[in-house]
Amino acid sequence: MVQQAKLERVYANSFRPPLLAPLLARRLRNRFPQQAVIRTTLDGELQAMIAELAKNYAQQQPPGVSVALLVVENRSAEVLAYVGSAGFLDDKRLGQVDMVRAIRSPGSTLKPFLYGMALDDGLIHSASLLSDAPRHRQAYRPANFHRGHEGPVNASRALQQSLNVPAVNLLEQLGPGSFANRLANAGLGLTIPGDGRPNPALILGGAGISLERLLQGYLAIANNGQTQPLHLLLGEPDTTRFLLSPGAAWIVRQILAETPRPDRLGGHRVRDETRLAWKTGTSYGFRDAWAVGVTPRYSLGVWLGRPDGTPVPGHYGALSAAPLLFRLANLQADGNEAWSSAPPSVAEVQICWPLGTLKQQQPEQHCHRNLTAWSLDGQIPPTPNQGLDSNPLKLWVSQDQGKRIASSCPGVEKQPLQLALWPPALEPWLPFRQTRLGQLPAADSRCPPASMIGAAGLQIISPNHQAELTQPGGDALPQIMLKSLGAQGKVSWYVNGEFLGRFPASQDIAYRFSQAGKNRILALDEQGNNDQVEVEILIGE
Repeated sequence: MVQQAKLERVYANSFRPPLLAPLLARRLRNRFPQQAVIRTTLDGELQAMIAELAKNYAQQQPPGVSVALLVVENRSAEVLAYVGSAGFLDDKRLGQVDMVRAIRSPGSTLKPFLYGMALDDGLIHSASLLSDAPRHRQAYRPANFHRGHEGPVNASRALQQSLNVPAVNLLEQLGPGSFANRLANAGLGLTIPGDGRPNPALILGGAGISLERLLQGYLAIANNGQTQPLHLLLGEPDTTRFLLSPGAAWIVRQILAETPRPDRLGGHRVRDETRLAWKTGTSYGFRDAWAVGVTPRYSLGVWLGRPDGTPVPGHYGALSAAPLLFRLANLQADGNEAWSSAPPSVAEVQICWPLGTLKQQQPEQHCHRNLTAWSLDGQIPPTPNQGLDSNPLKLWVSQDQGKRIASSCPGVEKQPLQLALWPPALEPWLPFRQTRLGQLPAADSRCPPASMIGAAGLQIISPNHQAELTQPGGDALPQIMLKSLGAQGKVSWYVNGEFLGRFPASQDIAYRFSQAGKNRILALDEQGNNDQVEVEILIGE
């Protein structure tokens, strides 16, 4: 019998402890080395589901790409799911590196905080006129992700489309130091390279932050402007701080919730099953792809990239991280739970461009475009960063001819005229009638004003305004020389809103027209002075 028992095959099953949240377990074990039992806030079922989601999603990505995910309950700040990598045992993806805590460039994901602070400081309302145009006179000249420019854009769209130039302009007005300090006071300290001094590049990812701290900031958008450190353990005390006012947080959330969701991202069908205010970001060189959002109940964070910091060319937040965010949101669908209603500090108002103030307080002729805006605390700030000494522009016209005239002109009856001007940098995108040249009356020959208002010394001397050019023989349209006088520094030339290039003031530019009919030509120097003319290309018989 004993001999028979010795011959019987024995199967040994080794015990494998569960790897449900290994990176969090390691983190807490290092923090509490003497504690036998550590009780976390994680939802075990949700944690397992989301860890599997991260693993499967990472396998569809290029080699070495990892994924980090966080799910946090807004009201309690408790972390319900913590996935620091695509797989703890996946050495090829450096799975033992916790990317929830890693300091990385956040790309554009800090922009909602900037717009919220600008609302609180009375710099903008939700439909303020912002300039998405080349920053020719500035030392820092970032481009948009899509490389083009939209010209006049309202604050809501600038945030939704993550336009870089309006954000940099706004940060310079708010102050990079103020922005960084307010983030730090709310527990969102940034790691700034170099000398550590805040600068305009902060808003485009020129600093470091972890996914954990970033999502802590987004809690403020969900929680009426209040945030606190994320809770990993049961029973942790609340330590709330204000990042934004309730009204600013509500307006920013409203803007982000209205960001159009793409029909398809990365080949994945996007299902719109829950309310989600969301933002994406991409770091320089395609090293980090982010997607962060809040629902009425949860805050969700996604990071995707290589832990060793090598680029993932062609992968960016909207393409690579957003589909995972939408899946995460649909897993956490809140049903019919609605956003909180607007606080008393927020009101819907009618404003108009270019001045940006209340429509009802402006003459009809000053309202070139009408918009609806959310205002905060009754503040309707005028258009920021106008690049103008005064707006509206005040001048005198002769009563009999309606032409511009010197205010001191004797013997001629005069009357005042006010013109609402657009920021000079936006003129290439405007219809001619809304430009300076299109609005300014002709000069009265009896007492012409001392200078050409709006030109500030810069004049286009070729071609002449309202010149008519005939198409030469053949199919080619005419070629002309673009010439200017009185420029300060280099001159940027635009034809019909298309940027031709920046040239020395003394250089004449050969240009061949690409379309018949009316063509508008604008010159802009480094001091913001500009002039423009309109010419017509006639088709030869």
